[in-house]
Amino acid sequence: QTLHRNPDGQMSTWSNPNKPVTVTAGPVSTNGDCREFVSDVTVKGQTRQVRGTACKRNGVWELREMY
Repeated sequence: QTLHRNPDGQMSTWSNPNKPVTVTAGPVSTNGDCREFVSDVTVKGQTRQVRGTACKRNGVWELREMY
């Protein structure tokens, strides 16, 4: 939903009430049907950042690369 709805630079945050997991993610740039995104994933107080690119094909976001 974040890639579909959020403008570049707008992040969304999700938390799992049953587990110590929080994700903050959002698009950082758009090029046609592809969007670069960043996700900060926090599990038990440890945060890791994931960046990648996803492209929309036939209405579905497909992961192109992660780094």
